[in-house]
Amino acid sequence: MATNRPKLTFLRGGTYTFDVSAPLLATHPFKFTADSGATEYTTGVTLTGTQGQAGASLSITVSDSAPNNLNYYCGDHGLSKGNHIMIPDPVPIPPDSDGDFVASPFRSHLNVTAAAGTLYTGSAGTVYYMAVDEGVPAVNDSDGTFFTDSAITVTTDSDYQYGGGHDLVFNIEATTYWYGNRAVSFGFQSPSDIQYFDITTPGNASQFGDITGVYSYSAGAAGNSQYAVVAGNKDDDNSMTADCQYVTVSTLGNAQNWGDLVVRTREPAGAQHATRIIWFPGTDPSLTYVYNNDRIQYLDLASQGNGADFGNTTVPRAAASACGDGTRAYMANGYSWSGSGTRYNTIDVVTVDNIGNSTDFGDAGRTGNSGGALGTDSRWLTFGGTSNGSSNGGTSTIHYYPVGATGTSAVFGYQLSSTGYGQRGVSNNSRGVIVGQTDPNTDVLQYIEVATLGNAVDFGDMIAAGGNKVSSSGSAA
Repeated sequence: MATNRPKLTFLRGGTYTFDVSAPLLATHPFKFTADSGATEYTTGVTLTGTQGQAGASLSITVSDSAPNNLNYYCGDHGLSKGNHIMIPDPVPIPPDSDGDFVASPFRSHLNVTAAAGTLYTGSAGTVYYMAVDEGVPAVNDSDGTFFTDSAITVTTDSDYQYGGGHDLVFNIEATTYWYGNRAVSFGFQSPSDIQYFDITTPGNASQFGDITGVYSYSAGAAGNSQYAVVAGNKDDDNSMTADCQYVTVSTLGNAQNWGDLVVRTREPAGAQHATRIIWFPGTDPSLTYVYNNDRIQYLDLASQGNGADFGNTTVPRAAASACGDGTRAYMANGYSWSGSGTRYNTIDVVTVDNIGNSTDFGDAGRTGNSGGALGTDSRWLTFGGTSNGSSNGGTSTIHYYPVGATGTSAVFGYQLSSTGYGQRGVSNNSRGVIVGQTDPNTDVLQYIEVATLGNAVDFGDMIAAGGNKVSSSGSAA
């Protein structure tokens, strides 16, 4: 009897399938109950075909809320022709000696360790039952899958205990990141030099590699923390070029060709992002040193190649400051040339994923050009620049702006120097570093903690003095 109707053990999350094709089952159907046969238990139960006929099967998927005890029975004779089904509570396996989390043996089909590069298909917000190793970080890939990466947020459902092993529920939030800890700067006064430093650790810059050509009055930006790209070249004969060069941030070495912008430019402003790099206008290539260009261009980071048109700015100008917050790109200040020249306090904003014209964000805290900017996902800052084209019109004020809101800026703090212009900025989404200065030339690096208002603090020195250094940040290996 015990052999013919054995006691069974089910595990939560498991699916168990029974062959119910025997002809006898047509009048003696196989059923489940949780209350000694008073009512049939049907949660997670699926019948395929008709009991007693060829190919028929009955399956049950045991939910996490299933009772500890079930019974199977005969629909004609009741419990006398059935037996118990035990569903034990899981026994979590605690973290091992190095703090990793491992899967419970009770759920063999979920015995997966989320090592770097492991793929999980689904969409953002999908809830997975899985084992965890070092926190299951993940990031959204271009094909809609998720792979592990340190930039992901992993949260546990409040109904489950985070402690390792069985039945952990994780909501994977896809987060493509656009920043990193390694800053890269393309030279100006030392035009062939590419320099780098770690944003997290104050110290001097080191040699990264070399670049071909004279990249002064240029712009730079980082893409998905992988590339640093420079565009907007003024050659030795003052001509302009559409050429873009790049480095892979994690690997030291010389710059390589990425492709060409749609039009040549001088003094553009670059904003970094996870999927695109935005180039705000520089000098109109058809009018030497006439700063009346309103053309926004972009590079697609999915594949190397030429740039494309994005839209137009609200006011034609060049030599602005620009940065991104991971979603939007901002352009502040700048000047055009008509007579003695016009300088602006205008701020433009675009949503990087939506091609189109910029809109008015608000007013900058000053009127001028040739300053720097840096951004995080919570606020962005502008600093430096000139109001009259000389160091006498330079400013030490750092202004900040809340992400998403519109309006005027507020004073964040002050730079070390009260004169000069041509600064650039980088950020790792927490700390910002101000790079270089022109007139007077300086090799000083300064930093601020973006979340805390205050003055800039000495960080270290560049290899060579000068401003207009094209800077961006990414991830080191």
